[in-house]
Amino acid sequence: MGSRAAVMAALEFLHGAKEEGVEEAEVGHRARELDKNVSNAPNEARRIHDSVLVNLILISYPLVGPKKDVRSQILYDLPPTASVLFIIGSGDNMCPLDLLNDVRSKMAAKTRLVVVEDANHGMHIKGKPDSVEKEVGEMTGKLAAEWVTGGEEWKGDEEWNIMWDDKKDQMMVQRSKNRE
Repeated sequence: MGSRAAVMAALEFLHGAKEEGVEEAEVGHRARELDKNVSNAPNEARRIHDSVLVNLILISYPLVGPKKDVRSQILYDLPPTASVLFIIGSGDNMCPLDLLNDVRSKMAAKTRLVVVEDANHGMHIKGKPDSVEKEVGEMTGKLAAEWVTGGEEWKGDEEWNIMWDDKKDQMMVQRSKNRE
């Protein structure tokens, strides 16, 4: 399922959830390719009632397509009741950090960010063994789970950076001020 399809699925779920009286929904997705068959997401997003909340986790969101098109409109169309956690690699050529931060600053939805230093679009960390990638992957999963459950770590407006310290041979997790 592509990112656009995941958002559409979330919107369809929300539409049904609102009819059933559900107040909050949580949806996670590992983004790979946009499903070009879904074209009415912006119209559907506008139909979501303001009292329904949705949490989207977008990992390696393909913001820049293979034809260098920027896939931002679907993000702009998310309602202000949505919250989006982006988990990206600092070396992700399909989701450059500067471009993502520009898009985030224009989104109605609330956004948060976890950056994995030196990771590419596939979340592989250049020059690091599988064991390091596994440990870093588990930390991104832990941070995402804490975000979904409203853990104390997410009460402020910080962003998270995850990096591997070669000198100490250990993972480092740092918070920084949210750039929104």
